[in-house]
Amino acid sequence: MNLNPYLASIVLMVNALFLSGCCSRANPEALTSAPVMGKTSLRATFLGCTTVLLDDGETAILTDGFFSRPCEIESVRRPIKPNREVIDQMLARAGIKKLAAVLVAHSHHDHALDSAYVAEKTDADLIGSKSTRYIANGQGFPCSRFHVPKNGDTFEYKRFKITIIESPHSSHALFPGDIEKPLHSPAWIGQYHPGINYNFLIDHDGEKIAIIPSAGLISDRLKGQTANVVFLGIGTLGMQTDAEISAYWKDTVTTMHAQLVIPTHWDNFFRPLSDPLQPMPWPIDDFKHTRKKIACLAAKENATVEWAKPFATLYLPASQAEKPVVSESGKPLAK
Repeated sequence: MNLNPYLASIVLMVNALFLSGCCSRANPEALTSAPVMGKTSLRATFLGCTTVLLDDGETAILTDGFFSRPCEIESVRRPIKPNREVIDQMLARAGIKKLAAVLVAHSHHDHALDSAYVAEKTDADLIGSKSTRYIANGQGFPCSRFHVPKNGDTFEYKRFKITIIESPHSSHALFPGDIEKPLHSPAWIGQYHPGINYNFLIDHDGEKIAIIPSAGLISDRLKGQTANVVFLGIGTLGMQTDAEISAYWKDTVTTMHAQLVIPTHWDNFFRPLSDPLQPMPWPIDDFKHTRKKIACLAAKENATVEWAKPFATLYLPASQAEKPVVSESGKPLAK
């Protein structure tokens, strides 16, 4: 089989995934969130990879909106495109009908593939880099609803105030660079260059939430910022050194004095969201090492790490003294 040149490096990754037994239907880690009591109006829902829904009952925002999750073989053998049938099913399952904004971390396919369709279907603004704008252009998304932020820009949607902070993608990123012209769908996976990577700092009536999608070098970019809750991207963190993992934790969780950490981007995004999530296997990542390491770091700071189940609703705390309610049904748990 002759492969498009963009796919040369992905072939090695796919081979590794198969050798690691990623096609197994079992869920070896059985990651769950234990019900914890609390009460607040702000709800969060983890939807795999770095897709996170925040909803206060009046306004809702979403990061990335990646639902198609094309499998390994599909991603290698042919160009990929948003699977509208799957996206519609996942939006319905998550109860998403209308969004104020879709915030796109960067332009790899596991973040940006579906974002334009999701924003179009939910009548949302789309916020992302120039590379993400070219993906949206290629899918016919209206330019008037696309916003390219500068570092430090803020966007307000009723009770949500969103601040955009740039930082590098995690090390050893595939297909580095920018997208420099409209990317028409379908496109090869290697054409989804990451472009600029963003972090999202969200203030909702004083409840501060940070969404850090990529485990890259943060350094002092978050200095002076605070967050009660951090959705912490840990993709390929297990392949970094212990010193690098500790530095990433320090530059995010410690710097922002977070008390609740919800890991994201740990799951194998070649598997459908309708199946039980599995960690990305070795040698792509060392999930068990990451999980052990962040548990130790959290214990030193008396922080809580919650492994959220997809589609389970987290009722976020109104202050650091509270902890989240977890509900499968989307209803608060009774005290």
